[in-house]
Amino acid sequence: MKAAKPEFERDGNPKSNRAGNHPGYFYGIVVARLGQSLSGRVCASMLFLWLVAPLAAASGLPAARNLQADAREAARDRLPVLVFFYANSCAYCKEVDELYLEPRYADTGYRKKVIIREVNIDSARTLRDFSGRMTNDAAFAQHYGVSLTPTIKFLDAHGRELVPALVGVADSDFYGSYLDASVAAAGHKLRTGRTLGPTAFVHANAPLR
Repeated sequence: MKAAKPEFERDGNPKSNRAGNHPGYFYGIVVARLGQSLSGRVCASMLFLWLVAPLAAASGLPAARNLQADAREAARDRLPVLVFFYANSCAYCKEVDELYLEPRYADTGYRKKVIIREVNIDSARTLRDFSGRMTNDAAFAQHYGVSLTPTIKFLDAHGRELVPALVGVADSDFYGSYLDASVAAAGHKLRTGRTLGPTAFVHANAPLR
């Protein structure tokens, strides 16, 4: 008699599952097995929500949908608008998103300094630009000359660049400093109409790879 084939078989690569075995499938098996040992449908449902909730919670940054509305907020509160241009195939974009942008967006104090939005340069999803015109992510990125990712631009309420963009990913030990310096410099220019001196702005202008 042949041995039963495991329901969740792994291939030779310990970091990947066989095609079709999405993590959601694994969670489904766990819920089903453990649910059998619990009494009643309510327990199984609660267990399912407990396991799946962490996956649903990772929503990421807010996409640029209505930059005209964001511009009104930016003008009212004198805030720069940080636009993060990314691509799905860009590994460095994921690094910038998860390590630098998402933690700052989660900080309510940081959100008082800057409005953060993201744009997928390969996407046709629609957005309203700073002037109120309807366009899409790819066309919006092309309008700003973005072809390399990750790119972060710091814009005013009219969509004009306040300070040099951050293009590429710097050494992870310093990228957060470059980002914070650029946000500070953009905010300073909005409030005073002047750019920061070279000493204060050196991190934002450091060469990136």
